Amino acid sequence: MAPGKSPFYNGHKKEKCSAVICDQPNIPDWLCAEMRHLLQKLLEKNPARRLGVNGNIREHPVFSSINWVELENKRIRPPFKLEIINKAFETLFSGVTFILEALNRNTKSGQQY
Repeated sequence: MAPGKSPFYNGHKKEKCSAVICDQPNIPDWLCAEMRHLLQKLLEKNPARRLGVNGNIREHPVFSSINWVELENKRIRPPFKLEIINKAFETLFSGVTFILEALNRNTKSGQQY
């Protein structure tokens, strides 16, 4: 997540699953208002109201500077690159292809990254 940690993690792994289902996400105040709004919309408990199901994630103000056509055609570099700092995560998911379904849902090209 944007703040670098789970919005549901309180230090107890066993309680994390329950928190995802029952608790409201902990979104830090130090994030800009647009990022807080995006995270709230993505973490909406009701799937019918969740951004990506209800509304196009690409149209959120956080992504307003991205030229999606240029990005999809690989004519520009992504605006950020995920830095993996947890080697266990990197080892666990090495070789796995991630499909950014939410970002590709409304594209006509059908390309998957």
